[in-house]
Amino acid sequence: MPHPSPNKLLDLLRGRGARLAGPYRYLLEEFSLLEEHRKSADAHFRSEEEAIDKLYEAELAKLTPEQRQQFDMEHLADA
Repeated sequence: MPHPSPNKLLDLLRGRGARLAGPYRYLLEEFSLLEEHRKSADAHFRSEEEAIDKLYEAELAKLTPEQRQQFDMEHLADA
């Protein structure tokens, strides 16, 4: 039995084409689970990043103009 081409495998993963039988079925199921995990991890990291960005902006808003100028000068040297 010939191996499916990479494009055929991608088509099947996207829900197009006929289902594969035998060991390829398990391969597709594993790819499907990995894709779901990737999406979940991506959503989690994006939400964490947004929360950290909001916290960062809130902390910056609390600085006095003098503190903000000092902060900017310290981080300007790092850029």
